[in-house]
Amino acid sequence: MKRIKLGDREVDIQASPMTLVYYKREFGQSFSGDLLDIQNIYLTGDLKTFDDVNLLQMIWAMEKTTKGGKQVDFETWLGQFEWFNLSDIMLDVTEVAKDATFRSSPEKPKEKPKKK
Repeated sequence: MKRIKLGDREVDIQASPMTLVYYKREFGQSFSGDLLDIQNIYLTGDLKTFDDVNLLQMIWAMEKTTKGGKQVDFETWLGQFEWFNLSDIMLDVTEVAKDATFRSSPEKPKEKPKKK
């Protein structure tokens, strides 16, 4: 879990497989697909394709994950903010999202050789 500062509010975010479900159910879009779109902006430097609403939707879904699925709807949540600077948190949000959705499986502990 990571705490980010979004406007005048601290928001806890965490991503898990349930985040993908919350996102798809609420927005009808793929969390991983939108994450890849945001990451492509870093690669191309083309900010014209940046969709700020997608980033906010990802934050909403990841905060919902930290609350065990209990969260107000997206528009009510967004209405709680008077301002925010997405450039301050964009890297943190994408790192948390990427770590949860594209992480390799953890290494299994190596077995100790059997004694003869």
